[in-house]
Amino acid sequence: MPSTLQQIWKQLRDFWSRLTGLQKTLLIAVAAGTIGGLLWLLLSAPQPQMAVLFTDLSATDAAKITEKLDENQIPYELEDNGKTILVPRNELYKLRLELAQEGLPASSTVGYEIFDKTNLGMSEFVQKLNYRRALEGELARTIASLDEVEKARVHLVIPERRLFEAQQEEPTASVVVKLKPNRSLRQRSVEAIQFLVASSVEGLSPDNVTVIDNRGRVLSETADQQGFGGLTASQYEIKEKVDNYLTRKVQSLLDQVLGVGNAVVQVNAELDFTQTQETVERYDPAGQVVRSEQTISEQSQSQDSLNYPAVNSQSARTNTITNYEISKEIRRIIGEVGRIKRLTVSALINGKPQTQTLEDGTQVVEYVPRSEEELQQLEQIIRNAVGFDPNRNDRISVVSVEFETMKEAPPTAAPMAPEEIAEKVLLVLMMLLALIAVWRFLHSPIVKKRLEVLMLPTDIEKQRMELMKAVAERQKALLETLSRELEVPALPGPEERPELLEMVEQIEQTPEELLRQEMHKQVQKFLTEQPEEAARLLRSMLRKGK
Repeated sequence: MPSTLQQIWKQLRDFWSRLTGLQKTLLIAVAAGTIGGLLWLLLSAPQPQMAVLFTDLSATDAAKITEKLDENQIPYELEDNGKTILVPRNELYKLRLELAQEGLPASSTVGYEIFDKTNLGMSEFVQKLNYRRALEGELARTIASLDEVEKARVHLVIPERRLFEAQQEEPTASVVVKLKPNRSLRQRSVEAIQFLVASSVEGLSPDNVTVIDNRGRVLSETADQQGFGGLTASQYEIKEKVDNYLTRKVQSLLDQVLGVGNAVVQVNAELDFTQTQETVERYDPAGQVVRSEQTISEQSQSQDSLNYPAVNSQSARTNTITNYEISKEIRRIIGEVGRIKRLTVSALINGKPQTQTLEDGTQVVEYVPRSEEELQQLEQIIRNAVGFDPNRNDRISVVSVEFETMKEAPPTAAPMAPEEIAEKVLLVLMMLLALIAVWRFLHSPIVKKRLEVLMLPTDIEKQRMELMKAVAERQKALLETLSRELEVPALPGPEERPELLEMVEQIEQTPEELLRQEMHKQVQKFLTEQPEEAARLLRSMLRKGK
């Protein structure tokens, strides 16, 4: 092994000594460029992709979590003044589970778990305070579970019980919500938060719950505002739903008839939200019916014994009382709320594209307005779709216009950063240096000599070339002999001159066939003249075949 290393070192030293000064400089530059490129590739290798582990951490929780990450030798990054911790994405979920097992991050919101550890020496005041803290924490967690809410805090004011009801104060509550970016709370969601808090505290009314956001805006409304404002918001939502419903119906029909993108429809529905209640009481004198009937019958019989003969007297009386009821009809009518008062429909129809060929052969696409008959047919379709009613003074407008189709601008490539430009320039320079070094190396005298030696033909190739040359000369001689024979006036037939047939056959053969025949003759000659050498060669070939 040492001798081999010495030989390699000697060859390298000899090779270096034979190089010129320019070649040595280029070789050193290429080696330095290659090493620099490898170092650059290693240093600029893509770093592990980082993902957010936790956000909005307190200073205590952030310190504990980073301490755990340092113990486990896990790389991390801090952002947002230390409130956000980023870790490699492939370790994200594993770290969350491990930290959750250790109770990190410790939530600043305290719920009913405050009662997990009991203290026998706790006073009644502390128990009430802990109960209110637990209730506030649980409500805050529930409100924070909404999609729009990122964080929430709840403050409850629960007055002490009074002996007299007149002195009893009502409980109140306030809720502070931090909304997620680009999100907002609808009025319905704010009311839901108010009812949630009111239903969780005994004696608390939704009107006594105030909801504000982290920017200080009051989201909840008072009872006076809800009387008109809340109703107006719901009316607007209903109107928007009706407009969108009718617009989708008409748009889908026109898209099927004209094609997608050839029609634009807008529907404006005026709704009547007036709520009316009417009671009608009607009497029908002709429709009398017996309501009750009472009949009283009296019969009496008397005998006067003072007279002789006795006088008998009898009396009978019947009294009938009949009560009649006049038929009465009572109807209570409640007017429809949100009925359509008037419809206004506007439809823009794109013109028909037609291709025209100009004199120079170019084709131009022009849009021709649609005919009045076609517009009337489309208007009739829209009337049937929206339920047109002339008694409501509905209006429908269908206009044929040419749509302005703006072609998309070709995407512009984003400007490269200075770091990217420097990297590309460095790569180009390295490639140029490598090409120059290779070109100079190949054109050096030593390499040229080595290439010439490699390109020189071997002994076998020389023999093959000489053999091919001899075959070509022999073929040429045969052609000359044959041409001379053909110039003879009395040329005998092929049967009388068989050597001519042999010469023709040799001429028609390819050089490969002639080479094979020549080699066959040489082998026969070798076997005939040197049989012992031939036998020895055959035995050695048989031993190698085994």
